[in-house]
Amino acid sequence: LLVDASAPSTGDARLAAALRESEERLRTLADHLPNGMVYQVAAEPDGTRRFLFVSAGVERLFGVTVEEAMRDASSLYGLFLEEHRPRLAEAEARALASRSLFNIEAPARRGDGEVRWLQLSSAPRTLSDGSTVWDGIVLDITERVRAETQVRDSEQRLEIATQAAELGIWDWDVIGGTMIYSERAKAIYGFPPDRPVTFEQVRDATHPDDLPRTSGLARRALDPLVRAKEPYEYRVIRPSDGEMRWV
Repeated sequence: LLVDASAPSTGDARLAAALRESEERLRTLADHLPNGMVYQVAAEPDGTRRFLFVSAGVERLFGVTVEEAMRDASSLYGLFLEEHRPRLAEAEARALASRSLFNIEAPARRGDGEVRWLQLSSAPRTLSDGSTVWDGIVLDITERVRAETQVRDSEQRLEIATQAAELGIWDWDVIGGTMIYSERAKAIYGFPPDRPVTFEQVRDATHPDDLPRTSGLARRALDPLVRAKEPYEYRVIRPSDGEMRWV
């Protein structure tokens, strides 16, 4: 009985087909990752980089084709803004030394000149030949970074305006019962600058003749069917010196 061992068996063929199908499914998922890309890059002992796999998202994020990235890894690495490259290299070295997750945010300039903020997450593993392979993902976080920048700018403008006008700002978390008073607001009320403010302090500092009225106005502001927003004036008696102030 002679058997051609070089010919694949039915089981082997099915296994190979299942493997190809699984790889194709994984590639399809990677190529259609919204605002992101999947990659696998080999880091040689001499520090050179070579992509083993790059999903189609590389063109959306970096403006570089898959072929260009696979041919020359520096076509991607070179797009990160120069002033951020030392920080990237340091974070990568730490992750490699501790075999931990590499996770960092940095801006890159696309081929068309647009700067996009990216979040890079990957994990290193060492191969038998001493080289290191990083399996990772890159996500576009530009809109989030822009929104955070707008919030910071808005808060800075508000702080400048309130300082110039000597306005006191306060927040009241009605559910949690906590109150946050700015430095100027504490000074107006005569509260200690280095201690938190409580609702009881505000109530006790309000002039007793004005407290029933301000309590009613506060209830109107808190009532979801009313949500009153009209400003009102009242007196406070400062606990620091007993002086009465109109606010």
